[in-house]
Parts: sequence; C-alpha cells; structure tokens
Amino acid sequence: LLAFRTPHVDFARYGGLQSIYAVVNAVIGGVGFLFGAFMGGTFADQGVTQEILTNYGDAYRYVTIASGALLVLVVMFNPNGLASEQVRHMRRLGSAVRRLPLLRRLPIRAARPLLLTAPTASARPHPSTLEVSSVSVSFGGVEALAGVSLSVHPGEVVGLIGPNGAGKTALIDVITGITRDYRGNVVLDGTALDRRGAHRRARAGIGRSFQSLDLFEDQTVLENFRTASDQRHPLAYVTDLAWPVNRPLPPAAAAAIHELGLLDTLGMRPGELSHGRRRLVSIARALAAAPSVLLLDEPAAGLDDESVANLGRLIRRLADHWGLAILVVEHDMRLVMQICDQIIALDFGRQICQGAPHVVRSDAALVAAYLGEPDESPDHAGAAAVTRATVETA
Repeated sequence: LLAFRTPHVDFARYGGLQSIYAVVNAVIGGVGFLFGAFMGGTFADQGVTQEILTNYGDAYRYVTIASGALLVLVVMFNPNGLASEQVRHMRRLGSAVRRLPLLRRLPIRAARPLLLTAPTASARPHPSTLEVSSVSVSFGGVEALAGVSLSVHPGEVVGLIGPNGAGKTALIDVITGITRDYRGNVVLDGTALDRRGAHRRARAGIGRSFQSLDLFEDQTVLENFRTASDQRHPLAYVTDLAWPVNRPLPPAAAAAIHELGLLDTLGMRPGELSHGRRRLVSIARALAAAPSVLLLDEPAAGLDDESVANLGRLIRRLADHWGLAILVVEHDMRLVMQICDQIIALDFGRQICQGAPHVVRSDAALVAAYLGEPDESPDHAGAAAVTRATVETA
C-alpha cells in the first residue's frame, strides 16, 4: 500500500520488531475479518490509541506493553481476535434488523442447513455440445498444437491420448480460456467462446480438473466447494461486512458431494485425505459449478487398480445419467479403452488418429507415437508387441 502512495519505499522502516508489532496487531484485531484490520490498526504506530494517549503525557509509551498484555488475553480467551466478538454481536443485531418488514427482501437471510440430497433433474446441467475447430498454438518457435479439431456431445466420453508433450493439456488450456493466444475456434452449443476469458467460459458451462489437483490446502473440503460454486448477490459484498452468511450449497454442489461419497470429508482439509480421495474432491469441485462440459486432466494419475476401476464407473455415470459431455486426458490405456466412446490421439500437437476404441486400438501410428519409429531390433519388436497387446487387451 505504501508503494502506491509514495514514489520510493523505505524498507528500513520495517525492521524485525516492527514486523512483530504488525503480526501482534493483526492477531488482536482478528485475522480473517475485515473489521479486524480496523480494530488492530488502532494499536499501530501513530494509530488512534497512541494519538489519544498522547494527551496524557507519556502514557503512549506504554502502548507496546498494553498491546502485549492484550495479545496474551486474546490468545487465551478469544483466539479469533476482537473482531469475532464484534461480529457475533452484530449478527444478533442483524437478526433483529432482518425481522423489520422493510428489510426482509435484503439478501441477509439466515443460513439454512446444507442441501445434501440425491441428484435431481434440477441439479443436473443443461446438455451442451463442445466443438473445437482447427486449433493451433505456438509458444515461441514451438508449435504445441497444429489444427486440432474435436467435438464432445452430451452423454459422450471422448478420450484424448498421446505421449508426454503431445499437446493434451495445452488443448484443455485453450478450451478453458487459460491460453488466449491461439488460432481456430472453440464453440459451446453454437456460441463462440474465443473472445471470452476463463471465468466467462466457466460460467458458460465449461469445468475442468487439474493434473496437479490444485486444491486450496488451507481450506476445508466444504470451503473448496463453496469457492467453486458460491453465487453471491451483489449486495452481499456490502452486507457481509456486518452480517457474513454462509448460504447453502447449490444443488449441483450437493449432488456432486452425494455422487462421489464425500459427505464425511467436508470438515477436513485436503492434506488429511488419501490421494484417491483428493482426486475425487478435485472432480467434485469441478462439478460443483454445474458445468455442461467436464474436462478431466489425467484423473487416474497415482491411483491403484481398484481406484481406477471405480473412477471409470464414476465417469460413465456422469456421462450416462448426468448427461455431461466429458473430455478425458489420460495415459492409462485400459481405462481409456473401457470408458470412452471416441478416442483422439495427438503426437507433437497433431492428430494422428481418431475413432471408436476398436478402431484406435489397432492404429499403427498410435503405437509408433508411444514407442518411436519401428526398427528391426528384437528388443524394439518385443516392446511394440507388449504395448500392442496391452492396448488390444484393454
């Protein structure tokens, strides 16, 4: 903040002791409360408290001692800071205000219990078709994608396969709007999305999971779902300063929690869960925003055989019963062959084959992409035979 106010920032002002004072004031005020910054700031250097005590001789010299004693009391009796008590009292006042007839229409209603019911028709997304046409992407002199086209229809699972560096995640980044500098077209239900940013594409109905999960580790599983699905009324940014309200989860988020069996994890943080459960939380968080098209980036990475089988059944349920259009990027060929209606293979950003699983499994270009160009050596021929057998078995 100081950098915006003055042309030069004097970091010498912020020694070790001054940093400790800043932390002390933040804890006293209440970390996580906007009102906490106001209350903690009164004890800061040249703050309100010091200015008042200046009128009483040298009394301001004892501000540091007083704030230290207050810190001990706050940590012992109210670890959430002074602001939490003020918010509690303001909520009581808010309950009385909400009963006034003139204010009943304001969006400050008391929170209702979480809606965690079985999936219903209202919780399921509007069916949409994703069409990608001749998409090309270059990063400097590297061509990540070259004229890739595909379509994913409601209730259909399309697999996107290829060796590392083939451009699979790059295509997902284009579809979701993370990569904006590309050639070609991305269309959702006849509406072009090329001029829309990532947030507008998400609101239009495109959701994704990440290969690295990217869960908010400092939040609970429930808070992760709220982050993905909370629909705020415009007035909430004002009213929540005085009456913060946790509204019930939207039907899609509740349905996702029910479908993926995550009810018992809502109060836990992602770091407390097994890798398989973290994968499910990542997928459920994507579903919480009620997308019509779901993009899964290597959802089976790091899972054991049983977990992979359960994941495959889940993906098929989301397509068959929820009507989602699903694009799956995956290296597990057995899973891809079992759950996908169509498969598209990429190599160095180019489509090398496309079709139903029984067509793709016998494609020589696909085997060559994974193993390199065939040669006459016995070792290479044996490796190719093993890979081909794995694909055909799947």
